[in-house]
Amino acid sequence: MAIPTDFLHLLRLYSVRQNSPNVVIPDFADYLDKFARLHLQEAPGLEPFVGISPAETASRLRKLAAEEECGLAVSKDLRNRDMVFVPQFYLDRFRLFYKNILQNPEVPFPAYIELPRAFPRSLIREVSVEANFSEFAEETAEPSSAADCLIKIEFGASVPPLVFPDSLSPQKLLSLALDKIRLFLRKDESRDFICKRMMAVNPGKENAVREFVARFQSSPEKSAEIMQEGGDAYLFYNYLCAFIKQYILKKEEKT
Repeated sequence: MAIPTDFLHLLRLYSVRQNSPNVVIPDFADYLDKFARLHLQEAPGLEPFVGISPAETASRLRKLAAEEECGLAVSKDLRNRDMVFVPQFYLDRFRLFYKNILQNPEVPFPAYIELPRAFPRSLIREVSVEANFSEFAEETAEPSSAADCLIKIEFGASVPPLVFPDSLSPQKLLSLALDKIRLFLRKDESRDFICKRMMAVNPGKENAVREFVARFQSSPEKSAEIMQEGGDAYLFYNYLCAFIKQYILKKEEKT
């Protein structure tokens, strides 16, 4: 793996290492100096950071904050220390959230309210389910491995927005959502409730409903294809999502 030499990249790595978006600039300067000395032979591009002072580090950070839409904010804390707010910390944090969801569907999607008010709007791309979601879902460009911004999907007043890093493709997001539906249907109580509701609004199609739910659960790799079949499958999928939403909202009202 190549040794990073980009100033902003190193700042981002340091904020993750400190597990905080608020970085003390003199501490970061000390980290830069030590990192550069340790890896200089492998990465000559680190030479400008050998012996870098807190003042020079602060100057670089102020220039970045003024010239680029990276969202950095330089300030002083209550102890009069020079600080920098690193919003990219949250990009990496959300990327880690979704990495965990890929490994375990029981991990909940992160909430939009986990972002601080200071998080810059320039690092959020807003997508509306009603207005432009279809165009977004059809994007086929391969996302970069490192997140550059967060995608915020607005569903409407009754459903909180979904936020995820742009390093996650729309297709992968859909796959994660379908995994969560399958996880919900694994519970006998949940599956039986949903099937009964779907059968009630589709009289005479009881067997078709059972077959649809069984296919949806048993063929994870074909779930998206089942949704796109049209006809009863498309109708059943809409009912499935609507009734799951009702079930969850009612359960939340009781707690």
